[in-house]
Amino acid sequence: MNSRERFLRIFLEKLPAFQALFRAVEAEAIVSHNLKEPILDLGCGDGIFAETILGKGKEIFGIDIDKNALAQAKKRGIYERLVEKDASSLPFEDDQFGSVLANSSLEHISNLGGVLKEIYRVLAKGGTLVLTAPSEKRKELFGGYRLFANLGVPKLASRAGDFENKLFDHLHCWSGEKWQRKLAKIGFQKVSYQYKGSPSTALISDSLLFFAPIGFLEKKIWGHYLGWRKYLAPLGFFILRGLEDKIEGENGAVVVVKGEK
Repeated sequence: MNSRERFLRIFLEKLPAFQALFRAVEAEAIVSHNLKEPILDLGCGDGIFAETILGKGKEIFGIDIDKNALAQAKKRGIYERLVEKDASSLPFEDDQFGSVLANSSLEHISNLGGVLKEIYRVLAKGGTLVLTAPSEKRKELFGGYRLFANLGVPKLASRAGDFENKLFDHLHCWSGEKWQRKLAKIGFQKVSYQYKGSPSTALISDSLLFFAPIGFLEKKIWGHYLGWRKYLAPLGFFILRGLEDKIEGENGAVVVVKGEK
């Protein structure tokens, strides 16, 4: 079992399947980087992702604007401190962190330039920012876009892609090159990127959106996902484990970016 499959097995127990697929490929990419402590988990949410890739026993701080998600993160017992606040003015000292992890969070922030400057401020010299975000290809890889594009209706395809990005509150779907320019302008060095989330991964994830309302209702009623997924996870893993996330060129729905201070 490779690392992506191992992560997929864990995420299928805790998350809706359409999310688990992308979280697995993101996790596989992130763990290849050395995240030095202390670590700031920016947009930590319920802590499932950090718990899965970092485990316990590390010096991790979390920040998020979602009070209910932070309550779940606290139960995981992996964070030194959790803060309910937006990231426009981070309540941390200069040069405090060895690493900042921003997994699927920065694309939702309107004041992104200011937030990136704050991340740079709280990173120690030689510290790293590792982020994941939907790429510029995400719109074209959405199932709705591909359906109408194949039917020869480009305007409807574009509208479908825009609708799905709006549905998931994707404000910034940037290329790796654009992230590279933005981070370099702020002062980050050695900025590199890679694409994940192949067209096959994106298509299967979108096909599983049929079941997404269940998760939305769970979050609405209970504030978190319930534990019944662990009983179906073995079946889901049996079906999905053979999926290979092969990227040709930069045709990936997710971009993983690393920059050093």
